[in-house]
Amino acid sequence: MVFAFISYSRKNDDFADRLKTDLTDARIQVWQDRKNIRRGKNWDSSIEEILRSKRITHVLFVQSEDSVKSDIVISELSEAFENGIKYIIPLIIDDSKAPLIVKRRNPIDFRVDYAAAFEELLAELDAYTEDQPFDQYMSSDSSPVMRTPTPWQKRAARETASHIRLVAGPGTGKSFVIEERVRWLLERGVPPKSIFVVSFTRASSADLKKRIVKYCEAHNQFSVRSISVSTLHSLAFKALRRSGFLSKYATTPRVLDDWELENVFDEEFKAEYSSAFAKKNDRVVTNRASEIRLFYEALWSTGKKNPSEYEMPEIPVSDEEKLKFENFLRSFTTVYSCVLPGQIVPECVSRIRSGLLDPTAVLNIGHLIVDEYQDLNSSDVEFIDAVAGGSSPVNLYVLGDDDQSIYSFRFAYPLGIQTFHDRYSGAKTHVLQECFRCTPQILKEATGLILRNAMPQRLDKNIVSVHEDIQGVINRYRFTNEQCEARFIAHG
Repeated sequence: MVFAFISYSRKNDDFADRLKTDLTDARIQVWQDRKNIRRGKNWDSSIEEILRSKRITHVLFVQSEDSVKSDIVISELSEAFENGIKYIIPLIIDDSKAPLIVKRRNPIDFRVDYAAAFEELLAELDAYTEDQPFDQYMSSDSSPVMRTPTPWQKRAARETASHIRLVAGPGTGKSFVIEERVRWLLERGVPPKSIFVVSFTRASSADLKKRIVKYCEAHNQFSVRSISVSTLHSLAFKALRRSGFLSKYATTPRVLDDWELENVFDEEFKAEYSSAFAKKNDRVVTNRASEIRLFYEALWSTGKKNPSEYEMPEIPVSDEEKLKFENFLRSFTTVYSCVLPGQIVPECVSRIRSGLLDPTAVLNIGHLIVDEYQDLNSSDVEFIDAVAGGSSPVNLYVLGDDDQSIYSFRFAYPLGIQTFHDRYSGAKTHVLQECFRCTPQILKEATGLILRNAMPQRLDKNIVSVHEDIQGVINRYRFTNEQCEARFIAHG
């Protein structure tokens, strides 16, 4: 069923009201703030709640000179984007320039003929088919939603310590522990809006939110839809926004994605400053704009110049190139009201260090659950530590496996999970040791490979397969180079 949210400026009330009336007459369910927020309820929290509820299928953005300058409208679009709403349709009603957040969305033009444009919108909504059932988002090792936790999982999920580390190898049910943890907290009366769950990517956050909601609602914890499940960048961004540190932008800034970084930011940087770029054989180095940006991403992620994980370019970034980049970054992000992903968490950390930001108080965090903790970089870990050590006590629960830290190219910091007890002396650790995914033989070979390449300070774990009656089959392949290996994997 289609459920449309109208995002618009107050100066476009007449258009929004007409649109709602026409859609309602066409039997389309519509949410409009002035019509749907009950008297006495907080507008901001009501809008945030409906966009997080997973009921909204489409956001209809009334694009006008007024709406593109509205912090509230841009914030609504950002919230929709962060919560995985796929269909955000710009409805153009004047000659305004589309904001960056919807620049790549196919619009419907209402400027000339409202009736024809409305028919086009109806056809688009009528063509909508709901996504596949929730079960398709469950991982392959997931059991039915009403399954009972194992003793290991139950003890881990219901731990009462203030700081908890869960070491969970592949296939041991880490995500299920998060589901049970949230259910248990809600059952104990913890306010849902004080529960924050963080995962590594937008896709994994959306998947985890679906799993948590389905599991908790199956256990009659219907307030679960009010918890927050997001990426760490989103959490830090929200803290900056609510503290007023984004007021220097004309509207709420948009976080650039990978495509925009490479095809918009890098290209404009190159077009404006390529004369200052390093040259090789009298020609500007190919992808130099990207090389300079990556230098700063390494700096932001680790707080260090040229960290060990950073692959330095053939020609080091010069002081002149750094100066040009910093000037361009200020200009670009101000003009386009945007930020680079790598800027957000370090900016938060800087504000926290200077005593200007208390994310715990601003976000009202009571329980913070951090998934894939081994993939965070050192700046991310510092931010989590700052949240846990804020003005109000925060229960911190981190989950991960140092053996699965595979994002070194993004400056992952597995030492964060390995040294957790050094930073939280009273912390409790649980280890999930039953693997539901792998057979004994496969698990043995994988464990042997890991041990032969074990990193310093590796966390001890003794994972055993629950599939005692099946050993599994292992094939070994050897390749002459990386290209052959990649080709085999892609076509195998």
